[in-house]
Amino acid sequence: MEKGTVMTLADPIIEPVRGPDIAPQARLLSRTYIWLREGGDKYWGTVASVSRSRVTVCTHARFKLNAKVTVRFHFQIAGKYMVAEELESKVIWQSGDSAAFGFDPPLTVGSPALQKVPRLEAHLARQGAG
Repeated sequence: MEKGTVMTLADPIIEPVRGPDIAPQARLLSRTYIWLREGGDKYWGTVASVSRSRVTVCTHARFKLNAKVTVRFHFQIAGKYMVAEELESKVIWQSGDSAAFGFDPPLTVGSPALQKVPRLEAHLARQGAG
């Protein structure tokens, strides 16, 4: 190393050191956040199920049918750190403490929405979700 050169090391929490063929698996956490696009109110819920077209969440919050929301999914990577991915959605139904949010647009192969959420895509592939 030349004189005056500063060497930086990868932070194992932010940038895990790994080989090119080893990618850490992201685990979908059950807690999710829901933001109303109008007004910015923020709620939380528990993911009950997720597919390429919608997510069903258990929540005490009440939503208007067709209200536009942003759903934030949380993932744990290699048991060490968390990352989040967000999707634009709308309320498609609510009954009691359950609500379903349809992805707008749906997560079809090659869609820009699917490219925004690579960890959710991997989770759906592992689950065989349709």
